[in-house]
Amino acid sequence: MEAASAADGNKIEIHKGSATGTLAGTCSLKNTGNKSSFAETKCEVEGLKGIVDEIFLVFKGDKDSTMAIKAWGFEGSGTTEPTPQVPYDSVAIKLPAKIEAEKYDYPGTGRGGDVASYSDSERANQGDAEFRADEGVDIVLGGTGMAIGYTASGEWLEYTVDVPADGDYAIKVSASTGMENGTSFCFLADGKAIGDTINVPQTGDDWSVYKEFDGGVAKLTKGTHVIRLVVTGDNVNVDWFSLGDVSEVGIKNGVRLAASGSKVYRVYNVNGKLLGTVDMKGKKAGAALMDAGFTKGVYMLKSIDGRKSFMTSVAR
Repeated sequence: MEAASAADGNKIEIHKGSATGTLAGTCSLKNTGNKSSFAETKCEVEGLKGIVDEIFLVFKGDKDSTMAIKAWGFEGSGTTEPTPQVPYDSVAIKLPAKIEAEKYDYPGTGRGGDVASYSDSERANQGDAEFRADEGVDIVLGGTGMAIGYTASGEWLEYTVDVPADGDYAIKVSASTGMENGTSFCFLADGKAIGDTINVPQTGDDWSVYKEFDGGVAKLTKGTHVIRLVVTGDNVNVDWFSLGDVSEVGIKNGVRLAASGSKVYRVYNVNGKLLGTVDMKGKKAGAALMDAGFTKGVYMLKSIDGRKSFMTSVAR
């Protein structure tokens, strides 16, 4: 592992299953003088066989805030060469194209800079679409079918595209948010910004209303490129985005309204704590929450039967 230590005697323990689970190994860290200087440390690990769901790195030392870690991995007889990320349909998406947000590249395996195809702040897929359930991106029902949801600033997803010729490619998106002050996201091509930051104002009382927005123009060169969608504001849902003239692709109207229904929903805060229930009674989600006494904030609603869930907000 590559780690920094600002004190003597610091170490990192490797546990299986939990922070107090089976101890598989201990790495004693070199004193690098500060938390910004990193050095490679190797240690023996034993007792890990087959598929291990969770590994916990437990920092041990006499003083707080004296350690940092940049990277870690396993080496030895079980080491395999890393495999890079691959496009969702195995081949790069040829532009111009409408790209469904949930069809981001499949992540690779092993260690290396070209392995990850997404970064999500939580490990589990918390969406209700039951799509790519073994990955961390939250995919929800909505828009033209499915969308990415429960997003947080700093999260990102990548898409490999094939650009047929040098030129300008118009960016359009379909997105939603129930946030009173709106939210935003942007795009990168091979790590460089393209187009404009897309500011998404509140599209409805909840996240069920999707609207189309212009994202400026991407200047792209012929060849294969990796497009990264970067969330720059919390709680934006993205249904699809397009690069280039896709009039012949047949983009559907981006605005859809979901029926409120009259079922009872459980109400959770953004940390997943159950706060109570609300009966929609044909009302919009925000109005029903206000009538039930919920104060200003963002909430997640889940139907009692567990078949539907969505984010919404109370403005006042």
